[in-house]
Amino acid sequence: MSLCKWLDYYPHHVLKHLNLTLRQIAGFIMIVLLVIALVFFLVTLVVGLFNAGASLDSALHGGFVGTFGVIGKRLSDQGIGFEDTMQNLEVKLEAMLGSALVLVLGLSKEMEDVFLSLLKEVETVI
Repeated sequence: MSLCKWLDYYPHHVLKHLNLTLRQIAGFIMIVLLVIALVFFLVTLVVGLFNAGASLDSALHGGFVGTFGVIGKRLSDQGIGFEDTMQNLEVKLEAMLGSALVLVLGLSKEMEDVFLSLLKEVETVI
C-alpha cells in the first residue's frame, strides 16, 4: 500500500473507532475558540474598568470583586469540609494527629499525657 493511501485511510479509521465526525470536531474547536475569545473580552473589560474618573465602573467592579470574594471564600471552606477558620482547622488536625500517634504507639494514659504535652512544647518552640 502506498503512503498516499495510508494517509487517506488512517484518519477515517481513527474517527470511526472514536465515534466522531468531522462536524463534532469542528464544533468542539469552535466552542474552544469562543471560550478563549470570551476570556480575552472579559480581561479587556476588567482592565478597562480601571480608568481614572469612572466612578460607576469602579463601584460595579468593587461590588463584583467583593461579592465573588465572599462567595469564593465560603465555597472553599465548604470544599475542605470545615466551615471555620484555617487556624482552627490546623488545631483540630493537630489534635487528631496526636491521637492517632498515641493509638499507633500504644501508649498508656499517663504516657499519652506526657506525649501530648511534649508535642505542645515543640509546637510553641516552632
